Amino acid sequence: MRYIIFILAVVYVFRLGIIDDVTRAFNKIVFKVPFPLGKPFSCLLCMTFWSSLVYLLITGSDVFTSVTLSLAAAFLSNTINNLISIIEKILDNLVLFIITKL
Repeated sequence: MRYIIFILAVVYVFRLGIIDDVTRAFNKIVFKVPFPLGKPFSCLLCMTFWSSLVYLLITGSDVFTSVTLSLAAAFLSNTINNLISIIEKILDNLVLFIITKL
């Protein structure tokens, strides 16, 4: 269950753009020049795969299981992202409906 919550958190962090903002601020402070975001963090599939793999290896899973689950999580990350988007739109419409009725 913790693994599923972790994957949802990774997808949501990517969705919010937190990684872009942190990288932009870091590059502005340290290098004084804006660098493009690196590959593991600029792609949802890559970020999900690598963060999932590191999480599973740290928690003690064997390598084959870790790689397999990480590939599955990366494969499903776009679907999870789309589901989060649909849920956000439904909640936005629900809040708008409630506000207009009050």
